[in-house]
Amino acid sequence: MKKILLFSLLFISLQAYADQWYVLNYQQAVEAKNLLDQQSQVISYCGCCDNSPKEQIDIQKVKIGKWEGSKKNENLYYIKIDGYNSTANKPFSEGVDLAYIHLIKTDGLAYNVANELSLEVDPCTDPFSFKIKNNKKIKNRKKDKSNKNFSLNNLFHFDINSNKLILFS
Repeated sequence: MKKILLFSLLFISLQAYADQWYVLNYQQAVEAKNLLDQQSQVISYCGCCDNSPKEQIDIQKVKIGKWEGSKKNENLYYIKIDGYNSTANKPFSEGVDLAYIHLIKTDGLAYNVANELSLEVDPCTDPFSFKIKNNKKIKNRKKDKSNKNFSLNNLFHFDINSNKLILFS
């Protein structure tokens, strides 16, 4: 009886683990962020899941987060996308599994991000077509962040590095 119970628990725990590329090392996280920073939209779709819809995510910001489930002194990370789910018409702010995020290439097909990063993955789907819909609710995100200082009507200048407001005379 103990063997049956142990086998059942092991089988259930293996099925509960579906994340292929949610947890990343730092280099993988940086490469994923760099790739996703070049995208305006991605498609969230779990080809391995029953009845999973293909959802368009309009990207506003891509972040690298420290994965809290790691053991002490482990440097593990995840990718978080902030934006808008245009398919479900609601805000989107989630950590994502790269095995189930797809980017649209110039041929009009959605390709798996983990595959594009040469990570060993089974996305359970071949590249697929997806018609991107334009979402007017989302402002285009600014990708150039080289100039973090700004001025207003030549009256003052705010230096973001020193957090000082400088008045012009």
